[in-house]
Amino acid sequence: MDLNQALSNVAVLGAAGKMGSGIALLLLQEISFLALKMLNRIG
Repeated sequence: MDLNQALSNVAVLGAAGKMGSGIALLLLQEISFLALKMLNRIG
C-alpha cells in the first residue's frame, strides 16, 4: 500500500482539541500535496 492509498481513508478522533485539529491539518496538507503531485504528473 502506498501513501496515497493509505490517506484515502483517514479519521481523526477528537479533532476539536488542539492536538486533534493539528493532526487533521497536517493530514489535509499531505493529502493536498499528493493530489497536486498527481495532477502535475497527469497534466
